[in-house]
Amino acid sequence: MKLTILGSGSALPVTNRNPSGYLLDIGEETILLDSGAGTSRQIVRAGRSIDEIDKIFFSHFHIDHIGDLPSLLFALKNENFEVKNLDIYAHPDFAHFLETYQELYGDWIMDENPFYQFNPLEKGTYNFHNFDLRIYPARHRPESYIYCFEAEDKTLVYTGDTEYCVGLIKAAENADLLLTECSFPDSHPVEAHLSPKKIQRVIKHSTPEKIVLTHLYPENDREDLVDEIKLGTETEVTRAEDLQTFVI
Repeated sequence: MKLTILGSGSALPVTNRNPSGYLLDIGEETILLDSGAGTSRQIVRAGRSIDEIDKIFFSHFHIDHIGDLPSLLFALKNENFEVKNLDIYAHPDFAHFLETYQELYGDWIMDENPFYQFNPLEKGTYNFHNFDLRIYPARHRPESYIYCFEAEDKTLVYTGDTEYCVGLIKAAENADLLLTECSFPDSHPVEAHLSPKKIQRVIKHSTPEKIVLTHLYPENDREDLVDEIKLGTETEVTRAEDLQTFVI
């Protein structure tokens, strides 16, 4: 598996961090995890193409995680791209968002022969051709999911946005890479998000091998963030940067 950070930022615009978006290459497939504003451009900046995407998984419905989807679908209709079947996955309620986009944009994002389809997901385990997927409930929004991708004896967990919760501990257990939000500092904790002390609790109870910190709000985007979390643990901790890659 290979992870590419497209956006390590938050809902607040900053110069160096795009909103949430990640490419995950597993075997022959390219997966997009969330698609905040500007994700399509970040894919190009990473030396990739939007028509490489086979599947999109959305962790929840906040705008900084789904905002670029209409632009992405609009671009894929352009004759410059070889459009293949694109599968979109999320909580069942995401169907409402797609239907609304289709009402708003019509044939700008739709064809007589649809090039994308929505696949509703529930909590549980799914078996795909190149990977297995376990889905746990996050503590953020009612539709929020934590995704655990497993392939070739390796595990990547993507938290989306979440508070410390049982689902997070179960998902992160012995993960090879935990891609976790770390939105706010302990001095300014925000309900339904993680802070350094909460991530230390995750390390204690789940012992992931490597942690990549993302979804960084400006007040928590600090040089000492990694050292603060890593204190007293052997777990490798990295602060994500846009366009950075990790091989798992």
